[in-house]
Amino acid sequence: MKRQKKNPEITPNSIIVHALRLLWLHSRERRAALKRDGYRCVDCGVKQSKAKGKEQKVEVDHIRGIKAWNELADIIRRHLLVPPDELETVCPEDHRKRTELRKQIAGGDNGAVLRLESLALFDSDGTESVGAPSSGNGDRGGMADLSEG
Repeated sequence: MKRQKKNPEITPNSIIVHALRLLWLHSRERRAALKRDGYRCVDCGVKQSKAKGKEQKVEVDHIRGIKAWNELADIIRRHLLVPPDELETVCPEDHRKRTELRKQIAGGDNGAVLRLESLALFDSDGTESVGAPSSGNGDRGGMADLSEG
């Protein structure tokens, strides 16, 4: 099997934009607009058709346009596709507890970093803003009690 050459047009940004476009293509908002307009062009009235020999596509246009594809991709890179040192593997229960604790302590998604092993809350610049000493033995004992309430 031949190995395909890498496409120089494919960049991390283009992959994100492609994923966003797929999200849009399969969105309920897009489907609702198509249904509302009867699958017809609002300018000329042509109707979408899949009939053989009479194929006609229609598209859904953003009235205000989409000027921010790169900004959206940048937000995704900054907040979702972060470096591995900003990620930790946790079980679903602890993930839920961390999320709830973040909401209670940090006021939600404000860029604060929460590390449960030491109960330290860090600002987005890495400085500790709230914390309690760790037990030092890697034990998370008591963590569940703090997130319940």
